Amino acid sequence: MAMNHKRGKFSGSCSESTILDRNNEFLCPICFQIIEEAHVTICGHSFCYGCITKSLELSNRCPKCNFVFDCHNKIFPNFLLNELIAKFKCGIDQKLAMISEVNFSDFVQGLETSDVRVSLPDVNRMLNILTERKKQLESDSKLNQLELMKEFLTIIKSKRQNEVERLKRELAVIERDEISVNESIRSLWPSVREVSESTVVPDIPYRKGLKFSTTAERAHGSSDIKRKRLREQINDLEACYLENKASDFHFDIGGDVNEFNDLLYKFTCYSSLRPLATIHYSSDVFNNSSIVSSIEFDKDGDYFAVAGVTKRVKLYEFSSVINGVMDLHYPIVEIVGSSKVSCLTYNHFHKNYLGSSDYEGNVTIWDVSTGKRLRSYQEHERRCWSVDFNRVDTNLLASGSDDAKIKLWSLNADHSIATIEAKANICCVRFNPESRYHLAFGSADHSVHYYDIRKPKGPLMIFKEHKKSSFLCKVFVWF
Repeated sequence: MAMNHKRGKFSGSCSESTILDRNNEFLCPICFQIIEEAHVTICGHSFCYGCITKSLELSNRCPKCNFVFDCHNKIFPNFLLNELIAKFKCGIDQKLAMISEVNFSDFVQGLETSDVRVSLPDVNRMLNILTERKKQLESDSKLNQLELMKEFLTIIKSKRQNEVERLKRELAVIERDEISVNESIRSLWPSVREVSESTVVPDIPYRKGLKFSTTAERAHGSSDIKRKRLREQINDLEACYLENKASDFHFDIGGDVNEFNDLLYKFTCYSSLRPLATIHYSSDVFNNSSIVSSIEFDKDGDYFAVAGVTKRVKLYEFSSVINGVMDLHYPIVEIVGSSKVSCLTYNHFHKNYLGSSDYEGNVTIWDVSTGKRLRSYQEHERRCWSVDFNRVDTNLLASGSDDAKIKLWSLNADHSIATIEAKANICCVRFNPESRYHLAFGSADHSVHYYDIRKPKGPLMIFKEHKKSSFLCKVFVWF
């Protein structure tokens, strides 16, 4: 293959030989290849170690100048030449890479325009090289595809195995509860049968349109209604049952099924909830918005506070609202804020301390007995969605905002005492009720993050099963 000096183009098949021809001082005079393990004779000529060794086994003359070797030590390592050859090989690799990467498009263009002259053997050689290269690339691509598929199957297999183990644990608990219920039914069945057989319908004269039903008939009708309600809400009841038995799944505790049995019976006995009282949050006839953002009870359950978009916090006495004769209820205290309220939290030690967060990012502490503002924190840069008092350290509270920050506050400080930075907007924040240092928050990244506030740089745990933003989180403690 020839070089076109006018256009500065050259073919890839002759590039390496061209480079070697220019540097023939690195070629072995015996094999005419780049010298490997260079050794020099006493006459000053360098050869490959393997080549000169085989040559001297056949003759004691230098292959280059026919010098006769009489001494025992005929050849010596040429360390300088070995270093030069190593650098030369590195340069060849770099030049060949540059030729293949930079000038490939020029080479293809030259083939299309007939500027590069190639012979039929060269074409066949290129076709063979390209065919082998194509096979290698296809094989590598297929291998990568299969490895990716293998990793996918391994992941879903692991997930399904975990689900199978979970289902086995759940099934074992369900079967255990089923056996317990069947034993209870067998123990009660004889007495129920005796009572049913001893029931006698009173002898009353027949009247047209008058119909009597036995105890069994009435019980059967009531049972049908309960079964209907059970089937309608089977998914919610199943979730409630599994949540109630969660500790059994993990710790193999032989729990009593009667607790859920009572809950199930009460649920099927009633078809609706009856409101005990109704409170109209917005009493302003000119303000049509009556959205309630938060309802919070104090630590004893005697009073509850209601707040929302009307910028007002209203405090009601629970017993007065429930036992009141009239349906019109007035707050015992009404606090007017400067912005729409997003969340309320009562202090679990100071009964009259109420915390609030609002749409302007403010966190405020109120004394509801006097309606006065005790403290106001204004460090959040955007809307503050949630605030919560710590139950162990009652001077500590936390707030979460759209600025993706959790601020920790103390009633004894004028500014925040710590900050936890998240990667998404904070929607809710709650302390662990049994811990001073642990809190959880839900964010717009569809995850719930659990932190130790002593180590704010990273979470202890991240829960990622939610499909949407977590606007409410709560920390539960099991014993």
